[in-house]
Amino acid sequence: MSKIEWIKIDKISNEKSLSYFLDLDKGEAEAIVLATEREADLIILDESLGRFHAKHTGIKVTGTIGILLKAKQLGYISELKPLLFELRTKNVWLSDSFIENALKLANEK
Repeated sequence: MSKIEWIKIDKISNEKSLSYFLDLDKGEAEAIVLATEREADLIILDESLGRFHAKHTGIKVTGTIGILLKAKQLGYISELKPLLFELRTKNVWLSDSFIENALKLANEK
């Protein structure tokens, strides 16, 4: 990924900050610490524990589905439903009720 021009890989400044997030995997913890250090407006996390920690640090959180919903709202994608089912085929666990709620938010059936 580091060879993709618009992706910047950065390191956290304070490794000790990770000690606040011992219940998260290292990558998630580093993402939250880096977002805090950079005063980010938003972090993209799907795991509930990571989302919990990020919210408690004051960072606005969205997930993969939130990004897809925003993409539909802005006209970048026309339908959410096929993408949700494609995610399922890639072993991303989405409950039926979660899909149903996402489709309602996207004004799809």
